[in-house]
Parts: sequence; structure tokens; C-alpha cells
Amino acid sequence: MPIFNGHSLVCEKLAQVALIYGVRELELVGAVLRLSVKYGGRADVMLERTASFMRDLEHAVRELVAMSAETRLSSWVLAMLPGRHRRFSDSLQS
Repeated sequence: MPIFNGHSLVCEKLAQVALIYGVRELELVGAVLRLSVKYGGRADVMLERTASFMRDLEHAVRELVAMSAETRLSSWVLAMLPGRHRRFSDSLQS
């Protein structure tokens, strides 16, 4: 009969919940806890760094979405300006 300590059971359950609900962040937390248990170290420091990484990643994703929306809006505005394309292309040919 295998011996389970509390840490390995928590890591396994986090992996199961991550698969069931499709939450990649929980899988990452489980991996961090597994590494902390296996190689030692302070789990609280590792979890804090992981949380900081996840916050930074979420911020970067939101910023990318905002920048792409801004670019799409700018292209629409420029496309709607009357006669700009013809004047610009005429100046290039001259």
C-alpha cells in the first residue's frame, strides 16, 4: 500500500482539478508544490513568485488585446477618411 504524505496528495488533487476544469494555473501551482516538496525550499516563496508571474502574464495578455483593438480601430478610422488613399498614392508616384 503506497504511503501518501499531505503534500503529494494536495499536488495530485490540484492536477485532477486542473484537468477537470481546464484551469492551467492550478496545474502550474501543483507543479510548483511538487518541486518544493521534492527538492526542498520554501513553498510560500515559490508560490508568491508563481502568483507574481501569473499576474504579469494576465496583464500582458490584456495589454496585447487592448493594443490589437486599438490597431483595428485606427485602421477603420483611416479607411473611412475620404480620398486619403488616392492623394497618398499620387504623392508616391510623383
